[in-house]
Amino acid sequence: MLTVLSVLFSLLCVPVTSFLPTFPPNNKNPCERFGFNWAAEIRCLRDIINKCEDGEEKSRGGRSLQDPYSNNYPTEASTTDYGNPYSYPRPYSRTYYRHSISPIRPPIPQPITTVKPAGECSCQQELEKLEAKFEKKLYEVKMKAAYETETAVGELRKQFEQDLRSYERITTKDVVEIKRTLDYMQAPRVMNNDVEYFLIQREESWYTASEKCIGYGAHLASVHSRLDNGLLAKLIPANETVWIGVNDIQKENVFRNTDGTPVDFLRWAQKQPNNEEHNENCVEVDHNGYWNDKLCIIMRPFVCKKFIS
Repeated sequence: MLTVLSVLFSLLCVPVTSFLPTFPPNNKNPCERFGFNWAAEIRCLRDIINKCEDGEEKSRGGRSLQDPYSNNYPTEASTTDYGNPYSYPRPYSRTYYRHSISPIRPPIPQPITTVKPAGECSCQQELEKLEAKFEKKLYEVKMKAAYETETAVGELRKQFEQDLRSYERITTKDVVEIKRTLDYMQAPRVMNNDVEYFLIQREESWYTASEKCIGYGAHLASVHSRLDNGLLAKLIPANETVWIGVNDIQKENVFRNTDGTPVDFLRWAQKQPNNEEHNENCVEVDHNGYWNDKLCIIMRPFVCKKFIS
């Protein structure tokens, strides 16, 4: 291998021998002093070849061969181990491998980089990123606005429904109160000293009639004499019956008045009370003043009795 390199060196350097350094006649191979360190001798020969190709002998930035007669080269007397490649001082710089191709080690492939001209910018990728970021942010804003709107609408709808129910309750109560007042104002009535009898013509069950009389500050009428019964009969239209306060709800055939007064006057119709089907516990009066026991849930007008102070 060394012989081939030596011949190659001789062929390349024939035209430019005037530029090569002068060596003694007995030393035609300037790189033979490295002993058995072939790698060092090969690098030495390649450096000389590079000089021959450039046509100059000046130093190549620290990469050229040093003076072969310099004390930096090991001599046969000073070299103790020719087989050790690290036994001589290396006469080359650390940048040697960047500018020469070693016959031992293949060149390291360098990545191909494209340098963009100054002022030129490819913004397509950045534009796509910005558009994606904008779309994402816009979607988040839309969803947040939709959620807040739906929540606000739900709260308003809930508040509206509550207000409507409250208004309906108030309205219903007002309507009932208005109707109750109208019934009282339009009711036919008779007076006896400090007692007032008035007829509510709206039909109710006996239980509801009793409650409504209490709402007027009165009770279902109690009758204690023929006079009272006659006054009450004057309020009843022909062929109609009305509720009064007499009843035996608590105990059969034990009659009481809703105002707590004793039942000390009775005027039953013929064959009454008969407690038909064992379920007639409330008393009604016809326009002739006769009494009859009747089922309490039947709808009838009613007469209230109120004391006037």
